[in-house]
Amino acid sequence: MNLNNWQLDVPATIFVCAFFPLFIYFSYWLFFSGIIGLYRMIKSRNWKSTLGKITNAEIKYTEFNTDHETTSRSAIVKEYRYTVDGKEYKSNQTYASDSLFIKDYKRLNKPSNNYDQHSDLNFINSEKEIKNMIGTPTRVYYDPKKPQKACLVPRVNSQIFIGIFMGLLASSGITCLTFYLVAPLFK
Repeated sequence: MNLNNWQLDVPATIFVCAFFPLFIYFSYWLFFSGIIGLYRMIKSRNWKSTLGKITNAEIKYTEFNTDHETTSRSAIVKEYRYTVDGKEYKSNQTYASDSLFIKDYKRLNKPSNNYDQHSDLNFINSEKEIKNMIGTPTRVYYDPKKPQKACLVPRVNSQIFIGIFMGLLASSGITCLTFYLVAPLFK
């Protein structure tokens, strides 16, 4: 390793050493989580089904920044119980890949300040919908080899491709840039 070939000044070197590992980690995490999620959703199409019951539901949300504005996305997360071979199981996955991304969502006890004026009405309607769905039967799809894995929708959600594409794009770009910056050290 020849440090005399390093061509960046001190602030750029600190940036490369501090932030590149984080960027690389995040971009590869996004790509591989998307691939794993896609694999799980494809496998769920062949799962067996049983009748379950919704035991709880709550509104969860996640916030993300787009064009210097904070945007929120909410979802109703249903918890349900089902029985396979006389043993009762519990799950809260709508899609088979939800366990990878559910940690990004937080509980929503009241409308967020980032919602518009119509969100109060949407929140009230969602609360009524939640109260009506608790106790209702629902079709549950479960993995016959591991019955503790289950979902309500056994198909591929097209949004997973956004994560895969963005992860692939970011990881490819940041990896090429890293090799471009580090390669002179090994000459």
